[in-house]
Amino acid sequence: MRIYLIILSVLVISCKKENSLSGNNPYSNVDSKNAFSVKVEGESSIVRKKIINSFVEEKFPTNNLDNNLKPHDEISGYKMSQKEFDDYSEKEKNMSKLVVSYSDHLEVYFLPDKFPLNAAISKLGLQVEPGRMFKWTKHESAYAFPGGKFFLASLNIDDLVKNDQYFYQEVQNINNGFQGMNFKLKPGQLMEVTAQYDLYIQKDKITDVQGQFHYCNFNAYTDPSCGYCQYKMQTAADEFDRLPLPRITEIGLSAKVGDNNFDAVDINPEMINDNKFKFKISANDDRETPVILSLGKSFNNIEKSVQGFSYNRACSNEETNSILSLQKKLQITSQVKVMGRGFENLKNIL
Repeated sequence: MRIYLIILSVLVISCKKENSLSGNNPYSNVDSKNAFSVKVEGESSIVRKKIINSFVEEKFPTNNLDNNLKPHDEISGYKMSQKEFDDYSEKEKNMSKLVVSYSDHLEVYFLPDKFPLNAAISKLGLQVEPGRMFKWTKHESAYAFPGGKFFLASLNIDDLVKNDQYFYQEVQNINNGFQGMNFKLKPGQLMEVTAQYDLYIQKDKITDVQGQFHYCNFNAYTDPSCGYCQYKMQTAADEFDRLPLPRITEIGLSAKVGDNNFDAVDINPEMINDNKFKFKISANDDRETPVILSLGKSFNNIEKSVQGFSYNRACSNEETNSILSLQKKLQITSQVKVMGRGFENLKNIL
């Protein structure tokens, strides 16, 4: 998308220095057209996420540098010619850049030196979105200056809470199934469970078995019918083979959210691929929500009768029978995320 940059012009009425200091506003005729506007598709842009998160960082600092706004975040992913980018960078040096984040788009302005920031909303004709308010990121200057960078967001408490779910997450990685794991979700928190599963069956192998010792009266060292009875038999191996995947309804997935019980059909997880899925659980809007999760079940072993073979001459009984038990094992790796700090912790930020 070609981005056309329109520099904000300032029509300054010729006047003496003492007049500009006496209260006359030399910026009353600032052109309100933005330098460019970028429509946001799908989820909010990363620059909006970072802007909103900066308000939370003031109260809950994490010192995570990846969360900080970086140069040109606002144009990340958008194509500009080298000349357009050079022009853009030159304006950044000589003017102040103002990035305004709305719920569905970004607007970027270039402000001249000494432009009063407290007049930006009215002088630029910025429209307040219904149910939202404007909030500035933390800055020290009251006026624009060459090279300055300022950020303004249109948001409400719901935007703040949802955005915090992206940045603040408590994660548990679990390498096997679990039963009855307890959580408590605060209003404004979200739980995301991601799991991958496979079903395996224990392999069998042929094992040499040593039976009873057979005594001989003569030629004990040369008679092949003397000595230990030895034969072969199928036994369980330490290795496993993968079985066809069971259905999602067969792996013991269930959840109790508040007083309501849900099985796998009710949960209806999103299948990422054949054996990986995820689902989310939201807290109640007005109270803490207890959640109990279960995932994983035991499968019955496969049992079959096996008989010895390849007996040597020292074996008097060549009909040794046994029951071979092969283990079925459901292997699950999962991750549970509790996302966001919740309304109560964030309500005083706006």
